[in-house]
Amino acid sequence: LMVQLLGLITERATMAPPMALPNAFAIGARDNQAGTVLSRDVAFNIPAVRIVSCKSKPLIGEEMNVVSIAPNPPVATEDTERALRQAARALARGGLVHAYGHCSVRLDAEHFLVCAAKPMGTLLPSDAGTVVRTAGALPDGVLGEVRIHQQVYARRAEVGAICRIMPPQTGLLALLKRTPRARHGFGAYFAKPDGGGPVLWDDPRLLRDDAAAARLAETLGAGNALVMRANGAVVVGASLVEAVALSWFLEEAARVETGLMNMGQDGDHTLLTRDETIARQVVAGRVYERMWEHLTFGDPEIVAPV
Repeated sequence: LMVQLLGLITERATMAPPMALPNAFAIGARDNQAGTVLSRDVAFNIPAVRIVSCKSKPLIGEEMNVVSIAPNPPVATEDTERALRQAARALARGGLVHAYGHCSVRLDAEHFLVCAAKPMGTLLPSDAGTVVRTAGALPDGVLGEVRIHQQVYARRAEVGAICRIMPPQTGLLALLKRTPRARHGFGAYFAKPDGGGPVLWDDPRLLRDDAAAARLAETLGAGNALVMRANGAVVVGASLVEAVALSWFLEEAARVETGLMNMGQDGDHTLLTRDETIARQVVAGRVYERMWEHLTFGDPEIVAPV
């Protein structure tokens, strides 16, 4: 059957008039009992074809599955690559990451671009990111905790960028199993209806497996930040600009929280009221954009925000 199908496709490909083809496509039949597809890649003058075998039915007939399209992953534009490197260096410039951390930007519903696996402040214009699927194994060379990005993007279509950061004051609070609350304007962006701050992930271990990353994404829920005990934080936004700005806001809120703790003034009397908190959750007036400009000023690759 494999030989017959390959010969049929080859004949059609060489004799048929030119036509637009996807970068890759698949012709398949599924073993409904096992629920799996047998496949192999075949190289000829069509970029990629996945061939599968039927269990016991004819090659052509009603038992065959519908032809499925499997296009190649999207290619990140150079503007997107540059903006991602800018975001990485901005986080380093703001003291939000050091040797560890990573950021990413969504490319489409099933793919995102993650920065090179290097200290973020050292990224050079030649350091390209890696395109990663929101499901499946991580590509070679991609850091293990990028699984967090996969799980969040898969659950939340509105998230366009993710920052995995190591903010020092936020980390101090997390050791006490605390997160910053809405005590000034920047803290208001993370406030919950019950007056609490960002959710706490109470586990100091690195997230190197899909199950743990999935649990973390579920814990984040619809929030824009999650603080990890003894392990930094995760911040999400609709864009790189928003995610980077919120990362700085989170650490500034933590700085205020720890400062008030040092003064013994971290009680409810220094919290914003519910109405004050809502009033301060404003994004008009280029709130995120101005923080982006502040953190990227002087960057060697100035580019319009993505």
